[in-house]
Amino acid sequence: MFVRSRMSEKCVCVSPTDSLAKAYAAIREKGLEGLPVSKDGKVIGVITMWDILQRLAETDQPEAYLSKTLVAEVMTKQPITIREDDIIEEAALLMHKHDISLLPVINGHNNVVGILTESDFLRIFVEALGLERKGTRISLVIDDNVGELARMTEVVRKKGLAV
Repeated sequence: MFVRSRMSEKCVCVSPTDSLAKAYAAIREKGLEGLPVSKDGKVIGVITMWDILQRLAETDQPEAYLSKTLVAEVMTKQPITIREDDIIEEAALLMHKHDISLLPVINGHNNVVGILTESDFLRIFVEALGLERKGTRISLVIDDNVGELARMTEVVRKKGLAV
């Protein structure tokens, strides 16, 4: 499964020269975890709700801070990105390894084309497990020997169960 098939293509980006108020409003209105920061179509940073809230907790004038502070002052620079043609498992590994909640997706020209979030991976997990479909789940504990899985599959087939 490729990143392009699971990413959110309707990616909202902000500019490094936008106010923090604009980024905060976009994140809240869209219910996002954060946003890529782009300049000339290239990802140069990311800004998350956590980044903003952390800074707001340090000021006694939150509205003034939001309106006067630029995204560039708060964003994480040189973000980790993934290409749209990479496999989804690589994206999951990057997010886990670097403890990040969003991953900008870029194309072959390094332009931002989408985003992957923890929520996207939760949806993938639910779909992979078939949790929204009717059915029966069978869990087996078998020895780790050559041919065991084939033997169990044959038992299921002989019992007439749909797999």
